[in-house]
Amino acid sequence: MNNSNFKAIYCTACGKLIWQGLTVGFQIRLDPATLTIEEEIIKRIAGSRTFELHKTAVSFEADLRSLNAIQRSKGQNPTIVASHSCARKKEIFRTKGQEPGHDEIPDYWNRSKTP
Repeated sequence: MNNSNFKAIYCTACGKLIWQGLTVGFQIRLDPATLTIEEEIIKRIAGSRTFELHKTAVSFEADLRSLNAIQRSKGQNPTIVASHSCARKKEIFRTKGQEPGHDEIPDYWNRSKTP
């Protein structure tokens, strides 16, 4: 199974904005904040998985970052995010079925065009 386009949702456990989608047939959740290489290393030491984003016509796909991928990206500026780290307690309360607004969703590739 190929990667799938991701959708912005609110985490049902903590209420934060996250990305949800499929990567290699497994459903994953990602935090929307982009990481620098240094932040990525800290996240990986803490036990989080990191993913590199590749834009598609609809949204983006996420590929798991391995040590080889990190070394290959030297000198480049990839869009990197980490798996969602959830505290499992409500930090932000949302109404049932509430969806993120367009102004809340990160625009990694400047797709939003103002008229």
